[in-house]
Amino acid sequence: MAFENPYPQYLEQKIDTKMIFSLLDELPQFVCLLAPDFSIPYYNRVFKQIFGDPGQKKCYEVVRGYNRPCPNCPLLNDLTNKEPFSWELTTKSGRIYSVNGRFFTDETNTRYILKTGIDITDKKKIEYDITRIDRMNLIAEMAAGIAHEIRNPLTTVKGFLQMLGWKSDLQQYQDYYQLMINELERANCIITEFLSLTKNQTEDLELQNLNTIIQTLSPLIHADALQSEITIVEELGEITDISLNEKEVRQLILNLVRNGIEAMEAGKNLSIRTYMDSDKVVLAISDEGNGIKPEVLAKLGIPFFTTKEAGTGLGLMICKNIVKRHNAKMDIVTSSKGTTFYIQFPT
Repeated sequence: MAFENPYPQYLEQKIDTKMIFSLLDELPQFVCLLAPDFSIPYYNRVFKQIFGDPGQKKCYEVVRGYNRPCPNCPLLNDLTNKEPFSWELTTKSGRIYSVNGRFFTDETNTRYILKTGIDITDKKKIEYDITRIDRMNLIAEMAAGIAHEIRNPLTTVKGFLQMLGWKSDLQQYQDYYQLMINELERANCIITEFLSLTKNQTEDLELQNLNTIIQTLSPLIHADALQSEITIVEELGEITDISLNEKEVRQLILNLVRNGIEAMEAGKNLSIRTYMDSDKVVLAISDEGNGIKPEVLAKLGIPFFTTKEAGTGLGLMICKNIVKRHNAKMDIVTSSKGTTFYIQFPT
């Protein structure tokens, strides 16, 4: 196969073809040649690593797994176009590539497309993280600015509703008063969650035992589980004392336990375990639900993302912040048999 030399000034130097192919194999991006019949007459080492050996397969079979050409393929469109083109390609493994293509013609006037692709997955992740941080900062500023102003009138309204509910001549409206008070308390709870997002670091750390905090919460946890007919199984191992903010760790445990209870049907078990893993104190909370779908798992912790009708989308986000402020690490393992949250606290 002979191609037009775009650099005729170098004709006299007789560049070795093998050397050119060797150089292409050393590139960090994939390179391939696309023929008019959608075959791939040339590909470099990186292309083979990503997509495998194409053999006699067509490009749309190798790259996309299709059984017909892609609808937007340049070979199906204007072949007189000489402008380069680009797009983003997501592979089966989830990696994202920025692909660039350019037409050129060989000596037989046959049109080919040279494609190159650079892995931009990490760049995309950084962009996503920056966007998420900006969103977090916006929420924090909004929360700090309005939370205190809203709480004052809520407290006043709640006080008057309670006073009215005590009057003997208004007992027939007691259910209405209680409903309004419950809604005010829920609004106050949301404000509290907003305020916790404005914290950058945890204060009042004290050396204490995680098992002691769990045992203190145990009556409340068992009461919540009893209402949903869930059994709580506690397996508290021998662990060392670590620096904790008791109030925040209580909130972390209650949030994860309640999420686990809501993820299960009646008659299931929810386990709370603690143990040592090398120099880490591990808290593991496991449910027997149906697991978390991959598309949902990828969005956990994003502000306002929730699968619950009455959820705020802040619970797991607050948990992640508490874990981060304790210099701990949270891992999630999920399957169709249930989900486990592992929190590793440094000693």
